[in-house]
Amino acid sequence: AELAGRLGAEGFDPEELVKREGLPRGDPAELGRELRRVEAELKQLGPVNPLAQAEYERERVEVEKLAAEIADAESARAELLRGIRRLEAELVRELSAGFDRMVRELFGAGSGRLVLTDDPSDERSGLELVVRLPGRRVDGPGALSGGERTLVTLALVLALLGLGPTPLCLLDEADAALDEARLVKFAGLLQEFADRTQFVVVTHSRPTMERAGALFGLSLTPEGVSRLFSFRLEDIPVNG
Repeated sequence: AELAGRLGAEGFDPEELVKREGLPRGDPAELGRELRRVEAELKQLGPVNPLAQAEYERERVEVEKLAAEIADAESARAELLRGIRRLEAELVRELSAGFDRMVRELFGAGSGRLVLTDDPSDERSGLELVVRLPGRRVDGPGALSGGERTLVTLALVLALLGLGPTPLCLLDEADAALDEARLVKFAGLLQEFADRTQFVVVTHSRPTMERAGALFGLSLTPEGVSRLFSFRLEDIPVNG
């Protein structure tokens, strides 16, 4: 390409080419073929763009600018992720403290804590609940009875409500596996949170119903017709 560029025109005589360029003499026909090949390559390249250097400089500056912006964005993303991790750790600490309190309230003793796990190879990674019950060691959820699993779940729900109350919480037979003593504790805790969250509890438990502000039920009449009823316990007159 450099040789053909120096020629400047097509159809140059091979002998003149040898003299002008100081090339070693050889087969004129071979030199002619080489010249035609180089000229064909130049035609494929097209005309020379005199602004190519200036365009390259503009593009280089733009690429460097974009690279700097990408580096800034990656740095901001890394800082944001660090902030999120710090916030998660703080929330877990607060939630763990509330969970521990609820476990102690519901079981009467023992302890509970939450551990933030972050293992990319484990799809179950997230929050791990660690519970120690009074008088025995607990090795995983399988070692808990039905009532104990219910209490642990309730402890976590109540700890979440303590950290961030919601306007409404629906509990469907959440107290079904609890004994009488724990039913009283459960109902008492619901009353404690009732000033921030309204609870709708589906239950057959008398201790839970006795602590409710209002009762809604369904009964079957002697005629076999279902009848809805509702009342507030404070509206029922107390005899004697």
